Amino acid sequence: LDARLGDNIAGSFADAEVKLASIPLDIADASGRWDYTGGKVTIGGASFLLTDREEPDRFEPLVARDAGLTLEDSIVLSQATLRNPGTDRIVTIADIRHNLATGAGHADLDVPGLVLDDQLQPDELSARALGVIANAEGTITGKGRIDWAANGEVTSSGTFGTESLDFAAA
Repeated sequence: LDARLGDNIAGSFADAEVKLASIPLDIADASGRWDYTGGKVTIGGASFLLTDREEPDRFEPLVARDAGLTLEDSIVLSQATLRNPGTDRIVTIADIRHNLATGAGHADLDVPGLVLDDQLQPDELSARALGVIANAEGTITGKGRIDWAANGEVTSSGTFGTESLDFAAA
């Protein structure tokens, strides 16, 4: 962690890990810039590796570059474009809003056009697809949303589709 003092407090960070007990996702190898000005924390230009702590994993690790986060008045806003590390293809764009005071929030997930072909297959995104679908070719698009309430209730919704997806049942 590097800090510079002046009209604000700002700096950079590297090799950071983030693990929150209530969220089964871990961030590793995080680096970026941070700034604290006028009661607002801003993180920008961040890169990291996102992994699932659930057993079995729901998804394979994803990487982000140029992610951002702000914290002001107990509201966390975050955005990240999450990519498959092997192909650098965008898997989803995540926009997150979380209220620290209430514990409620949501994540909007946008899949703008995930291409499946000989370079990227469903089992490389989630081991749960292994033995279910193989030899996939096509593009998937869609939007999803995960909401969490102060009482711990979690709901999700979304619509995903394809105009043409060829695959073999495994």
